Amino acid sequence: MKANTVLAKIRDSVQVSLVVNNEIVKQYLSVEIPDSIKDLDMESCNFDFNDKITFQLHFQPGILPNEFPGARVRPTRAELTEQKLKNEAAAAIAKAEAQAARTQAQAAKAAIEAMEAAAKADAALAKAQAAAEAAKAKAEAAEAAANVANIDTVSAAEATPKNTEAKPKRGRRKAEQTEQAIA
Repeated sequence: MKANTVLAKIRDSVQVSLVVNNEIVKQYLSVEIPDSIKDLDMESCNFDFNDKITFQLHFQPGILPNEFPGARVRPTRAELTEQKLKNEAAAAIAKAEAQAARTQAQAAKAAIEAMEAAAKADAALAKAQAAAEAAKAKAEAAEAAANVANIDTVSAAEATPKNTEAKPKRGRRKAEQTEQAIA
């Protein structure tokens, strides 16, 4: 049987003696027994009611270590509070580092997106400039073609004889007809 199963039943601070061949090898208070001793197999246990109550754990020779570990020290309230604050500070630091890493990743992503948008804008600007230059070239070609056509029209007009008969104007003819009708 493990010593831990028996020691777990003791609630108060009781003197515990570790006994080998009916000789007390080491004594601890029940709350100070190291965990390494609690895990050892014991032969038997009993209470001794001499001057004070003592709980005896009997072990076979060779089971107990040659050098015993120090008594288990119970931490004070200040030590527990200090350890709790250290743990909270470490957790807060880890959380802040994680947040900084996420923020840095988001900033990098935003920078990449901005560079991609700038590249797209540059490409669109270059395309618009090329289209403007093409439109300008087309306009110049159309103007040159119009000038050639205008020159051809003037040449054709000079080549054909002009009709020199004077045509009465429309308004005059109507006026003449109206005068004849009245007379």
